[in-house]
Amino acid sequence: MQVIWVNVVITGRTLLLVTLFVLLGWVQWQHCLAQEHLPLRAQQMLAQARKIAKFRQWGMKGARHRIPELIKALEDPDPRVQSAAALALGRLEAKEALGRLKELERKWDEKAWTRGLTDMKPLITFKAAIARIGSLNSSRDPRQVVKSFLEKFNVNTSELNHGVTEEQKINEAHRGGYIWILRHVADLIATMRKKGYDENALRDVERWFRFDLDYPSRLKIELSKIPSKRQRIKVLLHRLLTAKSGTMERICDAQALADEDDNGEVVTIVSEHLRNYHRKRDQVKEYWRIDLLLSVLGAIGDPQALPVVQAFLNDPNKFVRMSARQIFEALQKGEPFPVGSYYE
Repeated sequence: MQVIWVNVVITGRTLLLVTLFVLLGWVQWQHCLAQEHLPLRAQQMLAQARKIAKFRQWGMKGARHRIPELIKALEDPDPRVQSAAALALGRLEAKEALGRLKELERKWDEKAWTRGLTDMKPLITFKAAIARIGSLNSSRDPRQVVKSFLEKFNVNTSELNHGVTEEQKINEAHRGGYIWILRHVADLIATMRKKGYDENALRDVERWFRFDLDYPSRLKIELSKIPSKRQRIKVLLHRLLTAKSGTMERICDAQALADEDDNGEVVTIVSEHLRNYHRKRDQVKEYWRIDLLLSVLGAIGDPQALPVVQAFLNDPNKFVRMSARQIFEALQKGEPFPVGSYYE
């Protein structure tokens, strides 16, 4: 009886070891499969990021000849790509895109009512693009333009401000949309100021909103009031060079600085600062400043910046290395790379 019990114990232990061995082998095999497909998924994600950055740049630079490509991009299966295309079409005031934008709005409205949406951003972006195209063509009075814009969202200024006040207390990823609407309003006001709308009326409209609660919105308004491009570059560059960390605010500053580049001026200035950092790299502890400056070059997308980005491909800091590699690949393709999704 004792022998039988010993055999059972040994057999049980053996079976357990074999089971663990098989399980461990299966886990390792699955890990290898995941590793095998990881580069492909990563490449797809990076390609989408470059596409989003490219569409944003077209909208910011007024590239109306890209409107047909942007309308075609509304068919992309990725909502983020669709949103980027819609935002660019809104900035380009592309009336020819209204039909397709309204179709997407209806589709996402239906999703919101029937199944609910975990991400409201695409729907808000489609509505904002439609509202922007309509409102900017409705009046030269900023007050009327903004009122027309907000009607699309069925919200008034007090409701929007209350919603923003509540949302700014929670994480960006879990916000319901009031802050995104506020950012679109800030962008609309900045656009009207650039177009030469009445300044007194614009300042009056600004007082309606709590832009002070959201940095991306506040930055749009702040920069729109600085008439000199050189001064805007100086202000933004100073913030990046003195950054205490790579916060959301500084990421917004990096994208805003990239937006100021028309003739390579920003590329030249930023590249020179990066060369200085590289020469005394062992003395530079604030790696995030390097990362932010690299991000500026990535967002501009000028291949002339390739040599200075290449210098950081083997940087001792892994975050700098990763940024440099992603940006280097984008620049080789002649495409911009996004800094982040806060400052659209």
